[in-house]
Amino acid sequence: MEVYIRARAWETEARSLDFVQLLEKAVRSWDLPVRLRHQLRCMIGQDAAMNDMLACDTRLRVVSQDAMVQTLVDYWLPVISKARSMFFLTFADDRGITSDRTPNLRCSSLQQKVAGALKGLGLSAVVQTEIQGLMNYPQKGHGRLLLTNSHAIAWGDVSPRTISRKVGELNRSSVWTNHFGVKPILCREMKDGLADLVVVAHYIDKLPVEAKNLFKSKLYETMAGYRPEFALRLFEALSYLRLPDIVMGIGEGQAVRDTWECRVAEWQEFRQRIDRETPFLPMREFWRLARAENGSQLFKAFKVA
Repeated sequence: MEVYIRARAWETEARSLDFVQLLEKAVRSWDLPVRLRHQLRCMIGQDAAMNDMLACDTRLRVVSQDAMVQTLVDYWLPVISKARSMFFLTFADDRGITSDRTPNLRCSSLQQKVAGALKGLGLSAVVQTEIQGLMNYPQKGHGRLLLTNSHAIAWGDVSPRTISRKVGELNRSSVWTNHFGVKPILCREMKDGLADLVVVAHYIDKLPVEAKNLFKSKLYETMAGYRPEFALRLFEALSYLRLPDIVMGIGEGQAVRDTWECRVAEWQEFRQRIDRETPFLPMREFWRLARAENGSQLFKAFKVA
């Protein structure tokens, strides 16, 4: 188990560097004044960093994933293993879909909806919200889509049959919708205990290293055709979000989430090369200035709700 965890940590670090390379390609030809370029470097977080725990900080995300895995492992015996059943759920609702041209991020709204569903299912959970890009839709010169969805590791004294029935009812209701024909809520029982938990914990906390393509009402992750400027647009979306704000705990999961945040915050406190002196610009102002003479002029400013 320990060897697997170390191997996945190395893989995560390597993939985060792949994402950084996409970002660097996207801005290589950008004409940015020194102040803006320095802030961008600190937002990326590899060789310098901002004091804020931003969801776009690639180095912080590597540490966060490791902290999430270790925290869930710590809570396995005293809490999670005592539950009757454990599940991996994905929530992909229409309110998480927005254009990369006129983006409106509704993370808080989606999180409230996810929390209500999990409480209705009678489950405790740790939930992480992510943003990924859909490359082949809507096409016809109308840009691409940003997909905000949530992943949950959930557990409780509820039978798999009951959860399956209740999730089916939610998917058939008018409350949860997805216009791609994808089921808004996917649920899989995690039958292999700690082994399943470790694998899924690595999955839920990740950067948008890959994008998605839609094919026959299914979404597939791929690196093929993932353009640097689209990766930069996803990075821009993440820059508006604090990492602690995209992770929530339900029921017993609140203690898990709080322990995870303490671990990440402790690492951040003693992190080397944090710039605590520069008066960094607010993100909206930073991107307004950075994109004034660079990149596509079709991209409008983000709205975040």
